[in-house]
Amino acid sequence: MKKIYLILLFSIAFLSTSYSQCVINANASAAGITAFDTLHICLGQSVNLSSNGTCAYLMDNDFNNASLGVGWYNTSANPVFNNPCQCPFSGGSPPATCNTGAPVQIGPDSIYAWVGTTASPDRSLTTQPYNLTTFVSTGGCKVKWWMMYGITPNAGSCEDPDATNEGVHLQYSTNGTTWTDFPAPNNNPVGNLSPTPPFNTTVSGSGGYWSPSSALSAQLQSTLYYWNVYESFVPSIAYTPTTRFRFAQLATSSTGYDAWGIDKVAIVCNATNNTAVLWSNGATTFNQTVTPTTNTMYTVTITDTTVTPYISAIDSVYVVVNPIPTPDFTVVSPICSEDTSIIKYIGNSTTNPIFHWNIGGDTLLTIGSGAGPIQVMWNKPINPATSVNTITLVVENQFHCFSNPAVHDVTVNATPDVSFTQSQPTFGCAPLTVVFTDETTPAVASWNWDFGDGTTSTTQSPTHVYQAIGSFPLKLSITTIGGCYGEFLQPGAVTVYDQPKADFTWDPPIGTRLNPLIHFTNLTTPVNPTFSWSWDFGDNTAASDSMHPSHSYPSIPEEKDYTVTLVATSDFGCNDTVSYNYVKIIDDVLIFPNIITPNGDGINDKFMIGALIKGGAYTETQVIIYNRWGKKVYENPNYQNDFGGEGLPDGVYYVTIKAKGILKDVEYKSSLQILK
Repeated sequence: MKKIYLILLFSIAFLSTSYSQCVINANASAAGITAFDTLHICLGQSVNLSSNGTCAYLMDNDFNNASLGVGWYNTSANPVFNNPCQCPFSGGSPPATCNTGAPVQIGPDSIYAWVGTTASPDRSLTTQPYNLTTFVSTGGCKVKWWMMYGITPNAGSCEDPDATNEGVHLQYSTNGTTWTDFPAPNNNPVGNLSPTPPFNTTVSGSGGYWSPSSALSAQLQSTLYYWNVYESFVPSIAYTPTTRFRFAQLATSSTGYDAWGIDKVAIVCNATNNTAVLWSNGATTFNQTVTPTTNTMYTVTITDTTVTPYISAIDSVYVVVNPIPTPDFTVVSPICSEDTSIIKYIGNSTTNPIFHWNIGGDTLLTIGSGAGPIQVMWNKPINPATSVNTITLVVENQFHCFSNPAVHDVTVNATPDVSFTQSQPTFGCAPLTVVFTDETTPAVASWNWDFGDGTTSTTQSPTHVYQAIGSFPLKLSITTIGGCYGEFLQPGAVTVYDQPKADFTWDPPIGTRLNPLIHFTNLTTPVNPTFSWSWDFGDNTAASDSMHPSHSYPSIPEEKDYTVTLVATSDFGCNDTVSYNYVKIIDDVLIFPNIITPNGDGINDKFMIGALIKGGAYTETQVIIYNRWGKKVYENPNYQNDFGGEGLPDGVYYVTIKAKGILKDVEYKSSLQILK
């Protein structure tokens, strides 16, 4: 704050020992913060502009020119103005406390007057006399000042007044000889207990004497040992033409002890009826409320309207309008509970913003801070399967300007608990039919079954027939109606075993009564000697469990067919059955008549060899017929039952038959009678 005194007419009447000037002080406040020079606010905030002043200031001295200035009569206290109560600064900034534990004092308004380094026994600062009689009718006068007692407990320029009689008196005198304390109550100020500005005294101290505290702990809790404001009204008895005021310390321990200081001393009287106030924005009252949108200098002028030319004073306060940060951020919604939300600030702010995140909902873990990216893992919604979680961001800049909240909802859908059941059994022989039933929660939108044998299905609960042999995994992939994906893989879900194909052959193809032994060859596929076998030979005899059995059928006089059955069973219980009824047991003696009557009646017209007709067991049958004299009368190397005695007379003949058989070669000799 810069004070400008425009004194167009200034006169000092030494005979009346009083003078007049205009003084105005401006300040700006918002959100509990008051500034006398520059106030930082946030865009949209209202500012209270206030001023106090008068054109009846008898004294207004802030010592900023490193001297007491005008208005003082006796300065035997020998104050200094080099701030002797500060500790040495470190790096350009004062420490929080001196090495004694006492706070560092900076002062309310730059330089101040400090008493306590003088060897003088008279520690008083006395004003010149003032004529107060003209202010009786206007409401009186008061003395205003800032004051602080030294707080260092050791000897030196800041040693603390700690005896009850070592405090500072505010006194008046109407004759310059007799001094009287301002009347009680002697109230301490209410407010500041901080050694660094800004100092905010809410209730000024008043009275005429302020008794020190003896212990440092009590001093640290007393406003007397910090810079604070005091105001004491001048008692009515002191409204005389020659009234003086003084600040006096009437008792001390010794030289260099019991220090104290004052600043911004003003003697002001109520004379508002002769002043005019004008702000640079046109307001004509001491106080006003504004809402600036840009940085603005507000200047207030007070003018004495009773004299010509006018006497004026000007003071200014600068209001800096800081922008409001934008709180925008990005987050993807909806997501699935096993995914991670990535939150990232995309707004704008000034240097070193502070981010106030409120991540609501059922979070599992949050990693990151500030502008992000922040990773948020959500717990899985159970019932219902969807949860809505609210994320709120408020951004604060270095001037404590807060953005409006930015709010985004994140919808979290539950990832599926993929589950299914299988019909029993899940292992068996090919072809194996298995029914799969989906039991996934929550509600499913699509299914994809992979049966592990190269086939798939998209139905909810499919039936699948396994044709191939082996162990097959099953994989079910699910997408819920919330768009969340899940899958479950069950290795070896289905096992399909080898299914044998039973078959066999036999040797010889036809058995005979003389040789009824048949050899069976197992042709079951696949060839596996560990399979089990069960043979039924069709003749009510005991079954065989051999792989390649041989069986001797009963030698019976008549021809008979037998049905042979093979049951092949795999190691895992898979079986197949095959039956053949082509196994024959026949007589292996050639059957032929011993008489033929080729008379054309259709009966015994031909020499019929029965074995060729019934069994077909012989081939390349040679027939030779001799007469009774041993002469060969007929010969056929491959007889086909086509001889009917042609050209031969009735009589007895001899037949020789040689046949090549499947089982063995045979030769028969017999007689033959031909009757025509």
